[in-house]
Amino acid sequence: MATEKQLKTRMKAVNNIKKITRAMKMVAAAKLRRSQETLEQAREFSKSMTALWPDPEKKTAEAGKTEEKKTGNRAIIGITSDRGLCGAVNAVVIRDIKGRLNSLSEADRANPPTVCLYGEKARIALDRSWSQYFGFTVAEQSKLKRYTFKQALAMASILNEQKFDDSIVIYNYFKSLLAYETRAIPWFSLETGLANPNTFVEYEIEGDNDFWENLYEFRAGVRLFHFFAETETAELSSRMNAMGGSAKNAGEMLDKLRLMYNRTRQARITTELIEIISGAVALEDAA
Repeated sequence: MATEKQLKTRMKAVNNIKKITRAMKMVAAAKLRRSQETLEQAREFSKSMTALWPDPEKKTAEAGKTEEKKTGNRAIIGITSDRGLCGAVNAVVIRDIKGRLNSLSEADRANPPTVCLYGEKARIALDRSWSQYFGFTVAEQSKLKRYTFKQALAMASILNEQKFDDSIVIYNYFKSLLAYETRAIPWFSLETGLANPNTFVEYEIEGDNDFWENLYEFRAGVRLFHFFAETETAELSSRMNAMGGSAKNAGEMLDKLRLMYNRTRQARITTELIEIISGAVALEDAA
């Protein structure tokens, strides 16, 4: 059984953990409100851009299966956060990427998809076993400050320089303060986006020869900024809930330790009283 000194030291450590986790919860809650405002704007911006240049229509089931088997110059783009202590919000994205890589057939492994990662947590988790599939990783961009649209455009430029075919983006979609959803959505190439001649039939296009490339890159930046906003909001909400649960668990543990400490202290006092009384009785009997 632990001594009073050991219990007191442990109580002090648990109490410090409780204070830290409670402070982290409050910080996450304060940042979350601002992040939600940014997310609403990013969603509207992305919705408008997608309405201007919609995703290509889904192919038939048979064609979709054929496309899924084809790897070629495709990419798996994973978006996670740069910081931890936010529950399983990063683990679900990493697990999805690992599942897709593990399910590759022997033929596909000879020409596998390229893994492109945004976020330090995804890089750390996949670096040991899957680094041979890495195309590029972008990390430590949102650890000290939030993502900006300028950053999103720069990262979209890096992605577009790879000239990938139709690929896939995996990220967390913020649903509520208590829930998020891991989504995998298509990321089409410039050639696929221009394949349908009816896409811009309602518009009169003017510009230089590189107009479509510039518009495509701008659309990619808008979409990435939206995904970063979704990821950040899901991260903050998950951290707020995780730190709230940790503070609650620390409080319950502190109550149990306090009870054990009081019982140990009471037992020591009782033992000392018994010894004193027994000594007094012995002296009286001796007299």
